[in-house]
Amino acid sequence: MTKLIILVFLPSYNQFYIRGQLNMFKMKLINILILSVIPGAGLSASFTSNVDKGNKISNEVIDGIQNVSGIITNSMVITNGHQYINAGGSASHIVLNGGKSTVTDAAISSFKIISGIQNLESGAIANKTYIGSSGIQHVNNGAISNKSTLEHKGRQFINAGGKAEDTTVNTGGAQYVYAGGSSNITTINGGAVFVRGGTATNTTINSGKQVVTDGGSTSGDTINNGGYQNIGANGSAFNVTVNEGGRQDINAGGYAKDTTVIGGRYDIDPTAKGENVTFNGGVGYVFKNGILSGYAKLDNSASLYLAENSDADISLSNDSKLYVVNSLNTKNVALSDSSVHFHSPLDSTLSTEEFKTLNINKLESNNSSFYMNVEGMHGDFLNVTDFSGKNNIVNVAGSGKESSDGYHLIHAGNSTNDAFKLNGDKVELGSFVYTLEQKNDNWYLKQHSDQLSQSAKSALSIASYASTIFTNEYHTITDRLNNSMTDINGNQVWGRYIHNEYRVDNGVNNPYKLKQNGFEYGIGKTFDINTDSLNTGISFGMTKNEIKEKSGSKSDVDSYSLGLYASYIKDNGFYLDALVKGNYFDSESSVRFNMNNIANTSFKQKGIGSAFEIGKQTNFNHSFITPYARIEYFSAKNKELKMTNGMKVKLGNDKSLKAEAGVKAGYTFDIGEKSTLTPYIKASFENEFINDNTVLINDTVKLKNDYSGSMGNYRVGLDARINKNTSLYTEASYSKGSMIESPLNINAGVRVFF
Repeated sequence: MTKLIILVFLPSYNQFYIRGQLNMFKMKLINILILSVIPGAGLSASFTSNVDKGNKISNEVIDGIQNVSGIITNSMVITNGHQYINAGGSASHIVLNGGKSTVTDAAISSFKIISGIQNLESGAIANKTYIGSSGIQHVNNGAISNKSTLEHKGRQFINAGGKAEDTTVNTGGAQYVYAGGSSNITTINGGAVFVRGGTATNTTINSGKQVVTDGGSTSGDTINNGGYQNIGANGSAFNVTVNEGGRQDINAGGYAKDTTVIGGRYDIDPTAKGENVTFNGGVGYVFKNGILSGYAKLDNSASLYLAENSDADISLSNDSKLYVVNSLNTKNVALSDSSVHFHSPLDSTLSTEEFKTLNINKLESNNSSFYMNVEGMHGDFLNVTDFSGKNNIVNVAGSGKESSDGYHLIHAGNSTNDAFKLNGDKVELGSFVYTLEQKNDNWYLKQHSDQLSQSAKSALSIASYASTIFTNEYHTITDRLNNSMTDINGNQVWGRYIHNEYRVDNGVNNPYKLKQNGFEYGIGKTFDINTDSLNTGISFGMTKNEIKEKSGSKSDVDSYSLGLYASYIKDNGFYLDALVKGNYFDSESSVRFNMNNIANTSFKQKGIGSAFEIGKQTNFNHSFITPYARIEYFSAKNKELKMTNGMKVKLGNDKSLKAEAGVKAGYTFDIGEKSTLTPYIKASFENEFINDNTVLINDTVKLKNDYSGSMGNYRVGLDARINKNTSLYTEASYSKGSMIESPLNINAGVRVFF
């Protein structure tokens, strides 16, 4: 039998060079080389087993053992092939495709290792090696690898005495540097470098990672955006630069010294140690049981989260921030135009304490800020043995919980009276306002019980919403009854649009503006009783009420009402109106307090009220005059609500008892057979008698909520009878009192008889 063995060399020599060695060959035409025609079965193409010194071989496929002391190029070592390149020999443009290569005291270049294995022994120098597709290169004692590229599961192992220079590790590639081995000028582009006992220098991590453990060390590295360096157990790093988007993570048992962070991230994990770190922007984290020593210099809006005691000298400048994660002790701290924060958005994951104490041996602070929390009888505490500096602002984030008079906020040894001041000179805690007072080296929060907090003032305002809304809606129905003096007998339906504006300020609450829009509807019937008449009916309505307080607090109240009404009119002009109405209020409030913080609350409340009016209409041909007197009462059910800032508010029964006396006068114009226009004016005097409404805050502070007093009401209106069965009516009014002003009320409606 004759077997024809054909080798095909593609235009790029072969396609194995396309990824890693694009510069290996220029494109050529396909060449077909018939190596031999060999009789028999199971034979393979022949190759040169021994390439002696002075000989040059190329274009071979090696599937057995080959010893090279001369020169070999453009060949491939396949499975079962093992190429030995010995002293004096050289090789270039070799593909290891499942085969092996051992190089001793020789120089090679442009190898491509694809699922093959190469061992560089003593004296070997390999230049421009491509390692991919699960290829492996071992750089052993006395060997050097220059300008290698690793990717796609390619591995390079730098063993004791081996060296790697100018290596590029792309995605999927990995370099391992073991004890006694070294790598220099490595560039990581998505791959990984593991320094396990060896030494790495001048590594650039563009993306991917470098992991240093087991006594390994690295120095002079640069970590760029997307790059990650992990210093693990018994690993160490020196003089590393972490740029924006990069991260150095010192794990348990790891050590890093002289790190420079330029917009990047720096972590010291539990039992890890970092010494001497400089920040130009960026952020650092020292976790519980992490060790920060030497110095930490923060500049240009850098941030440091400190969860463990530190002997480091810490300095902050140019809007840098120190976050106190847990109570801790520090040695020396210097602040210039920077800030210390006792709380951060990361507290829920990093901190185990609600309040923190920061003990500082020596603090120099100028033109800086301290952000602290006080809740009820507890809060943060700054304790400084030796203080120097001035013009520092203390920001106390309080809540709705009651605090204590004289809370000890700061101890600062040797502090002068210009050392600290409260932001805005005051802070709101619970129901009252507090200021910062100095007594020797101690600074306390002093309560001013004559100054209510915004939260407390808003609570007083919220307590009055129900009665204000009820009164506005109530007038709609009584006005409807007033306009029924000329109603004919029979059934009737009516509807009215409401627009009211109120301004309320009793001198204690947060002044607020209430804008009301809605509709009232009713259905009724007028009966003749001898020469008198009785008008009865049922009403229902809905209004939307927007409340804006002067402090910036806002509320929305939806009001739903159901009422019964009756009007008895005698033939001599005397009348009596009666109304009973129940309301359901659905309220949502956002309360602004303490440096524009927001507390939210929502609640539902019920109320009921009634009103009676008596008057006499006297007609003079087409004109009339109607003096009247009215009394109304309302009570909202007491309600307990809780704001999201912790304040508890018990709204007492919001009660209102008002009496009103006034006169209405008008003139009726006949404009058709059954059509009339009746313009009118109305003036009245009104007085609120209830002055003992109360609000209980946090179960301890009882505040009087007094809206008693008088006001004048002035109205103009028009009642238009369009035909026998249809009437239109509208009214505009203005009211002014000592605590309440209503600059604009407009009501307009229609009633239809059937």
